Amino acid sequence: MKSAVFSYFPDILRAGPRTLVLGVLLSSPFVQVQAADRCTAALSPALLDFGSTTRGALLEHSTGSASASFGSRRTSLQVQCAEAMPMTLMLEASAANALLYRFSEGTLQVRILGAQLDGLTVDWVRKGEEGTPNPDTLRPGDRMMPWRNGTVAAGQRLVLELELEARVSQEATQVRDVTRFESRGSFVVN
Repeated sequence: MKSAVFSYFPDILRAGPRTLVLGVLLSSPFVQVQAADRCTAALSPALLDFGSTTRGALLEHSTGSASASFGSRRTSLQVQCAEAMPMTLMLEASAANALLYRFSEGTLQVRILGAQLDGLTVDWVRKGEEGTPNPDTLRPGDRMMPWRNGTVAAGQRLVLELELEARVSQEATQVRDVTRFESRGSFVVN
């Protein structure tokens, strides 16, 4: 089993008399081998930068919501194995609740936008919910499997397009000094 290990290190939350600068960063520093399987895994781009903004601009883009969004960023997870095998995907990270991952004081939502196994589009199912293909979000504790023609699909090359959205409560944007949003997680493919 291999896991593409990534860390999301939000930059800095800075407060001044009238200005708040917010920033978030997602990076993939290395791929960690967890067992002897002959697979490699990588995130591309390895670095997702949510940028920096003022508190006013952040709240302006989050109208009508109790939380403020840093926006969405996309990344691609690619897994290459020496031989065809059924694959299961899981994101090991702290849960904020049953649907979202913890992002310091906020949340991180991970959506699966598309998946290909050996160059062919596949559906996705949650392990234990095989009758319901194509869930679009990866929830804490989910084990997702590629699904084709009513069964779990096996292959050598898996490519997933993912979208991550970081959100914080409006109260969490009210800071007096430098504040760091930080989380860690690992994509595990086995």
